[in-house]
Amino acid sequence: MDGNIDWGLVLGTISAVFTFVILLTQYYSRVYVPRRKDKEEKRNTIYKPLLMDIGALIEKVRKREVFNPPFEWKSVEGKVSAQLYSKLQELFQEKTDNYHKWLKNNQDFIRFKGYFYLKSNLSDLEKEFLSLGEGALEYELYNSITSPVLEGEKVSLKWIEDNRPEFYERLTKCPSHKKLKTLLNWLNEENPSVVSLRKAEQDLLQLAENLRIRIGEF
Repeated sequence: MDGNIDWGLVLGTISAVFTFVILLTQYYSRVYVPRRKDKEEKRNTIYKPLLMDIGALIEKVRKREVFNPPFEWKSVEGKVSAQLYSKLQELFQEKTDNYHKWLKNNQDFIRFKGYFYLKSNLSDLEKEFLSLGEGALEYELYNSITSPVLEGEKVSLKWIEDNRPEFYERLTKCPSHKKLKTLLNWLNEENPSVVSLRKAEQDLLQLAENLRIRIGEF
């Protein structure tokens, strides 16, 4: 009859819905929750520390400082994909080592070039500065101009006056201070080693930024 309820159909539907709810609850408790906990644990114990290490690396490189990769990153082998681990290895070993090599080469070049030039050609200026009781000129000079030289800035006495006024004030107390221009001009000459350092920095930073974005998605 048209007005009769098909209780068999109703009970069957209720039974199906009840079974679906049970299965959904079991999936949630046995599959979804453990997976979510595992994902959260990996995020806290693996990915967040990696992001912090990569961030520290980027900060150091942008300041042209040495970065000592933490050994902990190697412990993620087998816990992340082989492809990601390979990229981490490339970042923290190959590209970081290459960056350190060129950074040291250029720093040593500026340090020793300044040292030997002062000793050989500007010994009078060196003695005048030392007599001020402010320390050795070679150290003050290295600390003041290394970063801008590696940045590609043309360092001059005017640059020192504008950017290192305290050093410039002490320098001008030396009668021979203008002779320093010859050393500065020499350091400003195009240097292929500086070009190599910049390329090493760019390669390292590009990979670091890409990995930071990729890891941040986990």
